[in-house]
Amino acid sequence: PDLLGSFLYRVPQTFAYRWSRNGAAIAGATANSYKATLAGSYRCRVSASNAAGTAAQTSAPHKVFATATITKARVNSAKQSAKFSFISSGGGRGFQCALIKKKKGEKPPKPSFSACKSPKTYKNLKPGEYTFEVHVLSPGGAGPAAKKRFGI
Repeated sequence: PDLLGSFLYRVPQTFAYRWSRNGAAIAGATANSYKATLAGSYRCRVSASNAAGTAAQTSAPHKVFATATITKARVNSAKQSAKFSFISSGGGRGFQCALIKKKKGEKPPKPSFSACKSPKTYKNLKPGEYTFEVHVLSPGGAGPAAKKRFGI
């Protein structure tokens, strides 16, 4: 509570913000919000000051994942093949891809991801409905998958 007798009010008069990524300070990141552009674990340290002094507190970590974007998809039904090109935004340490074939009347199975590089080509595909998925690996784990549905 405030100390009215000494006119010492404990409400903060100023705030200072300091953002970090993976434990390292981000140069120039001193606003009350920060737009993350790279994958990592972000925290904000807020210092509140008044006439009585300064107190600081650090936020819980917030993980940001790199995202994959499929830039080109070429499906050749006559040759029973598909080729996908993709990129990463926000960094990352590689890609994982999965190809899922939907069986008629059934839910698609869960994707089984394995390491891959762009472009990724699939040959000798049987007729049917497919979904190609790719995600980026980063220190925080796998990011959300980019998906492309196609048929042969």
